[in-house]
Amino acid sequence: MDESTETSENLQLIDSLRYRRAGLRIRMGSLWPAIRRFGTWMEHQALPAARQAELMTAHIHINPNGEVQTIGFKLTDSADDLQKHRKVWQFLCSQNIRQLELDTRLESNQIQDVLAMLFIADRTPSQERQPSKRPALPAKLLSTTGAHAACSSIRLRNETLTVTHSYCVTRFSQTVRWFEHRYRPFSDHRALFHAAPRYALVVGLVAIVPFLVYTFINSWWLLLAVTAGGAMALYVMTYLFFMIVGSVEYDNEEKAFRLNHAYDRLKTYTERIQADIQRARTVQERILPDISSMPLADRVEWASSYVPEIDVGGDYFDAHALDNHRVAVLFADVSGHGMAAAFITAILKTAFQAWIEEGGTLVDLVRRLNHALCEFTPDDSFAAVFVAIYDAATNTVNYINAGHQPEPWLIPARNDEPISQLSDARALLLGVIEDFDINESRKPLRSGDMILFVSDGLIEAINVDGERYGMKRFETLLQSHRSSTAKQLVDLVIRQVRDFVNEAEQTDDRTVLAFRIK
Repeated sequence: MDESTETSENLQLIDSLRYRRAGLRIRMGSLWPAIRRFGTWMEHQALPAARQAELMTAHIHINPNGEVQTIGFKLTDSADDLQKHRKVWQFLCSQNIRQLELDTRLESNQIQDVLAMLFIADRTPSQERQPSKRPALPAKLLSTTGAHAACSSIRLRNETLTVTHSYCVTRFSQTVRWFEHRYRPFSDHRALFHAAPRYALVVGLVAIVPFLVYTFINSWWLLLAVTAGGAMALYVMTYLFFMIVGSVEYDNEEKAFRLNHAYDRLKTYTERIQADIQRARTVQERILPDISSMPLADRVEWASSYVPEIDVGGDYFDAHALDNHRVAVLFADVSGHGMAAAFITAILKTAFQAWIEEGGTLVDLVRRLNHALCEFTPDDSFAAVFVAIYDAATNTVNYINAGHQPEPWLIPARNDEPISQLSDARALLLGVIEDFDINESRKPLRSGDMILFVSDGLIEAINVDGERYGMKRFETLLQSHRSSTAKQLVDLVIRQVRDFVNEAEQTDDRTVLAFRIK
């Protein structure tokens, strides 16, 4: 779109008049053909090459001899082709310009208009002008903000000419917006489709009026006047039509550019987030214990499964040897999902590791975990935690349940003993209040007994029909496969829940941990 005759209010009246006069002077001079070729080359070759290099600004350095010294992007042109624009380079040097910074969205007419603005100089003969004196240019051009003309912002500082494309709201665009606001139905494309035949009929009548006048009045003079009036009306309507359509297209191009730019930024931001999440996933996988190297492996059979809702989750479990016959187990479900929940699991890991190194009772561990959550997490964050210590010497398990549901199951090796849950040592959720009562309980175990930890994401899994998996199905599964090994049972639980939900979206983390006394 040609905006060469339109200047912003940034230019004062005198500058605007000088700008228009310079445009006429340069178009009548011998430099103008070189400027036109330069503008066309920039629009169709140089700037597309810069955009292909994913640059928003094209940088061109000019040496004092009027030749291109360096160019900040790869061109398909040869060095000889660059010298075809030597007149332009020399003209820029005459204005003490050594570097160009051009927005890659600029069009040829904008570049031409910028060079016309640079042609605004005093009429001091070059032989009388001091070599260090720059030609007199509009004050706005040399200011910090620069000048605005030809839908571009122009600034000249420190021998660097910076030209940035800027969006201009044309008078026709303003008219269209006013019309749409005044006649709201016309903002709907259906109204335009319905109105098209009526307006086409008006144009047709304008064209046929001269024939009707001549047929019924038979006056050549009147026919000439009506024909001239009809021709003028058709001209005005055609002019307005194309200018309005052009303005709308110009606005649409700007909207499309901003939308694409926003999409590219969003895509880059999303890719960066995905990369961060993948790194967080790797970190979270590393803080989980390696099931192949669990403590007391010669006395305990371990098995686990961890399937987060997204790449990272809020479920966490850990196991660490306290000595050669005791192992501490932690199983936690943090409120929320994603990165925030994963960060809280890292806090639990740190507190658990500190307790392992310093020693203490299970009550000390729960208080340490609770203090860390209260101190470092938001008020609406909490964690349901089950902690236990299995002692292989006495074959007993001491445990505390700080709000974890469902409670772990004890699956006895003897089929005549019922499957039960460890529910004798309940306490509050962690991270809610600083001080609360904590009760510890002990349970004797026998060889072959198994303790199974399950997160609520499995029990509360929902299928495509909105049906919940539920506790009843789960306990039936345990009863039917109570003689399975730890790994077999864990795999079976995960598989059955996955088959139950079928294609339904996973809405929570699904974590299972089991250990059986050998």
